[in-house]
Amino acid sequence: MFLVGLLLTSCASETSSYKNRENEDIYIDFASVFGFKSDYYCYFHLDGCEACSYLTSKIEIKARESNNIYVVDALVDYNVGYRRDDIIGVDNVANITFVGFPCLYYISNQKIKAIFIGVNEITNELF
Repeated sequence: MFLVGLLLTSCASETSSYKNRENEDIYIDFASVFGFKSDYYCYFHLDGCEACSYLTSKIEIKARESNNIYVVDALVDYNVGYRRDDIIGVDNVANITFVGFPCLYYISNQKIKAIFIGVNEITNELF
């Protein structure tokens, strides 16, 4: 029951130095999540997730105006996590888990430092 509630509320190198990036500049593949040396956000969304559909276009606009936000299509067979604390400090894509979608991971020094899940948490962090 808790999982259903969670799904309903949240739907389960260096960065470039120029502004107004295009979608091909903001979308990265899953394997590249830890590929940057500066501090940045990775926004993960999942096809078919209603909350993701609502938020993704807003994130794309924000990412085009920023140098530190990347958009990642979550993999279909992603690893399900149960606790946010288990994700903090992860530095390898094989160990990334997801508690819900959409989600935003703040990455610093090539490690996950903070996690924001669902429209409200992501909106409060970025907007």
